Amino acid sequence: MKTRLTLLTILLLAALGEPAWAAETEQRWTHPNPSEVTGFTLHLRRTPAGEFTEQVDLGLVSHELVGGVATYTKMLDVGELPVWGALRTYNALGESDLSNEKRFAVPEPPQWAGVGAVLMVLWLLSAVGCRR
Repeated sequence: MKTRLTLLTILLLAALGEPAWAAETEQRWTHPNPSEVTGFTLHLRRTPAGEFTEQVDLGLVSHELVGGVATYTKMLDVGELPVWGALRTYNALGESDLSNEKRFAVPEPPQWAGVGAVLMVLWLLSAVGCRR
């Protein structure tokens, strides 16, 4: 009986645990003149306000022309969420101003995320209750 209760406890905790969300996010941005760009730098901070504390050199990111505007798409691994970030372009002449700031956050879990866990717990409880 003790083994079954231990197994039930482990399964219950696993079923009710927090969902794991990757801190990798796909981002899109535009630039009016891609021939002026040598690369991009992503500036990050872990607090809602203050100075950016981390920099990630993205290098030159490939782009596609959409309506005559260079559109860049890149998967970014920003570590723990939430995090706030802004982009800066650079070339041989220097760096641009920072772009608008963006908040990267954990996505909301789907409404149905807990249903499977609840059904599993009910099934396990009924299975343990049937074996006395």
